[in-house]
Amino acid sequence: AGIQADIESILANNCSSVSAVTALTVQSLDQGVRTIIPQKNSDFASQMHSILNEISITAIKIGVLADLDILKNTIEILEQINVPIVFDPVVRASSGFNFCNQSMIETIQNRLIPLCTLITPNKQEADTLTGQSSPELAAKHFQSIGCNNILITSVIDNSEIVKHSLFKTDTEISFQFPKLHNEYHGSGCTLSSAICAQLALGETIESAVKLGLEFTWQSLKHAQIHKHNIYLPNRFYFSK
Repeated sequence: AGIQADIESILANNCSSVSAVTALTVQSLDQGVRTIIPQKNSDFASQMHSILNEISITAIKIGVLADLDILKNTIEILEQINVPIVFDPVVRASSGFNFCNQSMIETIQNRLIPLCTLITPNKQEADTLTGQSSPELAAKHFQSIGCNNILITSVIDNSEIVKHSLFKTDTEISFQFPKLHNEYHGSGCTLSSAICAQLALGETIESAVKLGLEFTWQSLKHAQIHKHNIYLPNRFYFSK
């Protein structure tokens, strides 16, 4: 998952990627994330400045931050950049591992989210960040603090359909896909990075989300089993 999923998704969506690593993880398919090792803030800053001095960036995707100093540094850098920013707010792994403490959550809410073009929380992440139990109320909260576009992914209970809701100002756009009955590793990273790539190519928010969701669903449909009945998305499903 994580940065490998980002790189593959971006390449598969016809863009090139450059990466600044915020943290390393120890994780496995059966146990999930067990340990996170944040980079030194000074090293992260050096990565970012090196990239920005040499590369013309057309969109930015943010995933795990895991350290308050790196989070603040990221915010300071983003305040000086005028490109689409997609934030996948990974605050808690599916295994139960917490990436963010309360201070980080507050900083994300108050300073990072208002800078973002689009955030892509799943329902559980939206609940954690807003304290709201419904996607509609969570979206209104995010919009009230400055982010106008929120994609909340969730499964409709007792249904064979997966529903994703894009909330724009005064508008909700629903995307529905047949439910896939497997467990996957790296789907959230795949989705947010695919959307980011489409924004980099000039697509509108709605079009980028639609294309990103379709790409992710196909990557999951063509996923390859690895171990413990956990599937890895096949992000190059279209190549023979």
